[in-house]
Amino acid sequence: MEHKQFDPNAPMRWYAFIVDGEVTWVQTVSLELEYLNAVMSSDPKIVELPDALKGTNMYGWAYENGEFKAPQ
Repeated sequence: MEHKQFDPNAPMRWYAFIVDGEVTWVQTVSLELEYLNAVMSSDPKIVELPDALKGTNMYGWAYENGEFKAPQ
């Protein structure tokens, strides 16, 4: 399998992940992925899903006080 050369001039956005004021990861997202760019630009909170919810359609759920709540 041939690896493609990384092109820093390709049409993409660059995001820095900040943890406790320190850059811990840099991620690129293609401009073609509009929804993902909207999510990444919105200052998201990222949490791991518990095993019981893995594979669940989470759209419309709420996350409050450390708990996931299904839509009502």
